[in-house]
Amino acid sequence: MSLSRIKCINFFFILLLPFAVFSQQETIFSGQIITEEPLLSPVYIINITRQKGGVSELSGHFSVAVNIGDSLVFSSVQYKKKTIVIDREKLQQSNFTIKLEEDL
Repeated sequence: MSLSRIKCINFFFILLLPFAVFSQQETIFSGQIITEEPLLSPVYIINITRQKGGVSELSGHFSVAVNIGDSLVFSSVQYKKKTIVIDREKLQQSNFTIKLEEDL
């Protein structure tokens, strides 16, 4: 391989590096869980795409690290599971809310 060809290949990879890093960047997604009755226990929030989880506060507030395209499952003993897929629109909402229904 000639030296100029090696320089071209290196230059190409250097140009692509910022895009690879940017596409893997996490964003903190926050919101509020709403229920008919006050929460008696935290709601589990599981990012099934990344296989990570967390819990909400008893007030219903939550924050989780996500990427666009991740699927979040909201789960609690007394409520039906609810799944959402993270998109740009959800990330841009400053007051994202999710309502959980009782599991009768």
